[in-house]
Amino acid sequence: MDAEKSLNRLRSKVAKVDDAILKLLIKRFKITDEVGRLKKKHGLSVVYPAIEKKMIARLIKNSHGHLDKEVVVNLYTQVFTHSKHRQSKI
Repeated sequence: MDAEKSLNRLRSKVAKVDDAILKLLIKRFKITDEVGRLKKKHGLSVVYPAIEKKMIARLIKNSHGHLDKEVVVNLYTQVFTHSKHRQSKI
């Protein structure tokens, strides 16, 4: 198999993984929207830094060293920021 075919095959695999990640992110945001509705109903804050800190620590541990700590922190900081933004609009 030549290099171009190999690259295309690998790119196709990456695209499938990206699609799966996107679907999971959408699912996650639907769930965090439910969390936001519950928080609003009970007059709770959208922001819980201690919980975010615990979640990031768990995710770093669960990455088993396959991702740099900074990658996990940066990625999930963005996810949490978007979740909080969505919740604040509920």
